[in-house]
Amino acid sequence: MVKAITARTGYLVWIVPLSIISTLVLIAKSPVFYRHPDAMSVGITLDFLITLPLVFYLLIRKKNISWLVVSPVATAGIIIAGLVIPKDHQQFLAQSRSIAFSLMELAVISFFIIKTRKAKKVYNLQKDVSFDFYTALKKGVAEVVPIRIANLLSTEIALFYYGFFSWKKRITKINEFTCYKENGALAVFFVIIFMILVETVVQHILLQLFSSTLAWIITIVSIYSVLVLFGAARSLSRRPVIVTGNEIYLRYGILSETVIPFSNIESLETSRGPLENTKETIALSPLHKLESTNVVLTVREEGILHGFYGRQKKFKSIALYIDSLAGFRAIVEKQTAC
Repeated sequence: MVKAITARTGYLVWIVPLSIISTLVLIAKSPVFYRHPDAMSVGITLDFLITLPLVFYLLIRKKNISWLVVSPVATAGIIIAGLVIPKDHQQFLAQSRSIAFSLMELAVISFFIIKTRKAKKVYNLQKDVSFDFYTALKKGVAEVVPIRIANLLSTEIALFYYGFFSWKKRITKINEFTCYKENGALAVFFVIIFMILVETVVQHILLQLFSSTLAWIITIVSIYSVLVLFGAARSLSRRPVIVTGNEIYLRYGILSETVIPFSNIESLETSRGPLENTKETIALSPLHKLESTNVVLTVREEGILHGFYGRQKKFKSIALYIDSLAGFRAIVEKQTAC
């Protein structure tokens, strides 16, 4: 009996919203609509934008379903409203649509920030040296959405966080090592940014002669690319390589990272110059062809490098650049000798 009631209430989560949508569509297509089109269009718009998401939220609030599911339901309501309300009576919908999307975006971002803060509180209690903003963000987002979407969202938020909000200088501890100061990594990033900006200006001027829309699309994409590179460059100083008592956290900002236990280290060798990626040997930095490396770690069991937007690569050896190589090598050799 209890199972039957549970199944019935589970169906209601979807049957009730679909019934609301069907009713609103029928009203929009009925003669009643055309008797009072202005008032009816406002009413239907409000039902799609407010009533539908609110009813759906009330149906799921006590279930094991994230309230973030309300966002795609509200988006679907806005899209359907645009399809069923006649074009001549969409003035109110057009005004409400931009406000609704802005509020949804703000709500989702606020939710993830709250989740991240909670995760950081756990970090403060655990005193886990490897646990930083990006790690906390990924953990918080992954609790709410599927892992692939979580990787995309957490990367996007982290790029803007490190690019525009994380300005407090990070003091490097004795067990932390930077990998960008002496190999020209920052110079590479900013040269690429400068080249994109120059090319964007030239492309915009030329494309304006053929299509203003295309010119602005290319310009917006280029500006977004610059913001991504800027955030990635600034994350280098916020996420150093960390050596703990049991393992090494290799990080290249938010662009790539992996964890190598000391028990899995087979050898540590000095290297010189850029590295050519092979099936077994890869570079920590995605810009390895433009940067030099000075150390190669070889592991006994195959490791996994987690890259940009959740991409993964397997490796037997990984090359990187450490600014204070002597100190890094001394700690690693001491730990592996134990």
